[in-house]
Amino acid sequence: MGQKIFLDSIYQSMQDSAREVRLSLGRPSSRATREEAFIQTMKRIILSLLMVVVALGAMAQSADKLYEEGKKLYDEKKYEQAFPLLKKAAEKGHKKAQYRLGRCYDKGHGVEEDNKTAFIWYEKAAKQDHAKSQYQLARYYLKGKGGIAVDKEKAAKLLKKAVKGGSKSGKEIEEELKADAAKGDEEAIQLLELLKH
Repeated sequence: MGQKIFLDSIYQSMQDSAREVRLSLGRPSSRATREEAFIQTMKRIILSLLMVVVALGAMAQSADKLYEEGKKLYDEKKYEQAFPLLKKAAEKGHKKAQYRLGRCYDKGHGVEEDNKTAFIWYEKAAKQDHAKSQYQLARYYLKGKGGIAVDKEKAAKLLKKAVKGGSKSGKEIEEELKADAAKGDEEAIQLLELLKH
C-alpha cells in the first residue's frame, strides 16, 4: 500500500512538472527566463524518474528479502509463518516464491491444500522458466491432478523444458526421476518415458 502511494506521488510530481513546462514555454517573458524555467522543470522530471527507478529497485529487493525469510521458515517447517511472506514475494512476481507458494498449496503447508491454486502458482513460475515449477506442472498434466485435464503432450513438453534447460535444478530433477524409477515409482517411470519421446 505504501509503495502505491509513493509511486502515485511521483506520478503526480511528474504531471506537475510537465504542466510547468507547458506554462513556462507559453508565458510571454524573456527567453532567458523561459530557458531557466524549462531547465528547472527538466531537473524535476529527471529527479522524479530517478525516484521511480529507486522505488522499483527497492520493491524487487524487498521481494528477494521476503522470499529468503519465507524460505528459511519453510525449510524449518514453520509453514504458517512462511506462507504470508512467500505469498507477498510471489505476488511481486518472484518466481522461486511462486514455486514455493505452489508447494504450500500442493502439500497443505501453512494453508489448506488446494491443487488448483497450486497449479496457478506453478504456472506463473514456469512461465519465468523455473524448472521445478515446469516439472510440477508436468506431473499435474500427466495425472490430471487438481481437476486439470490429462495432457501427456503438455506434460512431455514441460518436463523436457525443465530437464533440458541446462539448470542445476533440471539435472537434479532428472537424477531424482531416475532414482525413483529404479525404486519402482510408477509416476517417475511414466515421466522418464515422456522424456524419451
